Amino acid sequence: MAPVYRVADALVFPSVVEGFGLAVIEAMACGTPVIASRIAPFTEYLSEDDALLVNPVDYLEIAAAMGRALDPIARGRLRSRGLDLAARFDWSSTAAAHVRHYHKMMSNTGGGFYAGNAVPNSLA
Repeated sequence: MAPVYRVADALVFPSVVEGFGLAVIEAMACGTPVIASRIAPFTEYLSEDDALLVNPVDYLEIAAAMGRALDPIARGRLRSRGLDLAARFDWSSTAAAHVRHYHKMMSNTGGGFYAGNAVPNSLA
């Protein structure tokens, strides 16, 4: 996908339901400006300076953002911010964050997500 991202004017990603949006980080790592939905999870790691955030069901807002993404000044800002943000999601940092999360989940004795190592019979 990297060659496609690199020649694209922008990644337009008006998702209405999303788990994380890895395509957003991939595009940013390639220097491609991003237009993404103004919903979680995007709003958890993107600011209005990092990407053009839009209402995912408002086609006029999406179209306007597409026009803004073609502006050379906006493109330069989005490209720079995107490269900086994507650099924070390198494999080592991401793996370490997952390991911390898994350890936290496994040490939870308060009956959280499969407390300890117990797996419900329905999933065994």
